[in-house]
Amino acid sequence: MQLIGKVRKAVGHSKKPPVKRRLKPDLKHYSKAAGRVFASASDALKHYQEEGWHKDWSLHPLFDPQHFRKKNPEVATETEPPWAIYEMMLNEGKLPEAHPRFGGRWLRDYFLADSVPLRPLPISVPNRLASPNGVKVLGSTQIVVGVILFHTEREELAHLFASLRKAVEQAQAEGHLPPLVVLTDNSHEWNSADVEELADRARLNVFFHPTPSNIGFGAGHNFLMRNAFQLQHGTHYLCLNPDGHIHPEALASFYRTIATLKGEALVEGLQFPAEHPKDYNAASHDTNWCSAACLLISKHLYEATGGFDERFFMYCEDVDLSWRVWELGHRCIVDPEALFLHHVQSREPNPASLRWMFESGRVLAAKWQAGRFQLDCERKLVEAGHYAHTGDLPELEDVPKHTPHARIDFKNHFTFAARRW
Repeated sequence: MQLIGKVRKAVGHSKKPPVKRRLKPDLKHYSKAAGRVFASASDALKHYQEEGWHKDWSLHPLFDPQHFRKKNPEVATETEPPWAIYEMMLNEGKLPEAHPRFGGRWLRDYFLADSVPLRPLPISVPNRLASPNGVKVLGSTQIVVGVILFHTEREELAHLFASLRKAVEQAQAEGHLPPLVVLTDNSHEWNSADVEELADRARLNVFFHPTPSNIGFGAGHNFLMRNAFQLQHGTHYLCLNPDGHIHPEALASFYRTIATLKGEALVEGLQFPAEHPKDYNAASHDTNWCSAACLLISKHLYEATGGFDERFFMYCEDVDLSWRVWELGHRCIVDPEALFLHHVQSREPNPASLRWMFESGRVLAAKWQAGRFQLDCERKLVEAGHYAHTGDLPELEDVPKHTPHARIDFKNHFTFAARRW
């Protein structure tokens, strides 16, 4: 049986099948098999058609010709290259198996993934959540600092409290209300008495709110924000990582930014001495998204967005929140004078963190309709052994779909913005 010949005859063509989409070879993968470097995909395809497929080489790491023939016995006697037959079958809408760990539907989506067009943001940024008279009352502004502990050492927390104490004193010296602090511990190694002991030494007003379990980063901050806004009567909440130190001038700078800000915005503290690699506008301070390592959120924006999406256990929740803020017509900015010492750039990634990152990247891509990025995250999860097959991946039916807009950036991978260097 000659499958390609039958298809050509059925559609009235004598030479070429009705290909709608051409599959893109992986040059690095095929060059490694062939033992030479190919200048272009067309060169690799030509070599494959003349020589490579006879040696059972593959043009792509996700296409296993032996598995393809085993699962699709009707193509075993074909005299055409397996890659060409697979390409034709995909374009016919079929879902042939072609890899032992990646399902037929998943591979179809991967090879034929389409991008969703971005919509422009509003030209003007409406102040939808301003106070009735449009005037911010500086004296009523109350920042509440929220920190989630997780296997936090006593010395680390003491250092954080010491840096906060200096920042609180500077904010008070400039006439602002003294910021409060709310904490929870997702590792359940701290209790209120131990936290209060360190807080008393640093002369800080700290409120400890225990969680029933490790609920994750976004859910943990949502829990603290509810307490900050409802119990501590805060007007703004500052997410702060426990593994860093806030500059003595930072809280005062946040207060000044609140007083001069036109409209609503998420405000990110500038990480130093190693800045976050994502870009921001030097004049307007606008940025595609704000990192939650040091992030100021107003009560208004919390109520408008619902806070962090708790589908993200860890990573990408701040990216998603920022994009939803832009979607509402508000801004995300960097405060270059609110410095936050953070050493995250020097850390070595570990398998657990990488898994959380790719799990969250998958949810973010599904939410903002970035099919290629979602499939790349799923591929990494399967190849790392976290899932045996793409069919084992969690369902994403409950993830809401948002229309991508001008601030959405998946082309820069997990930086999600143009890099400054």
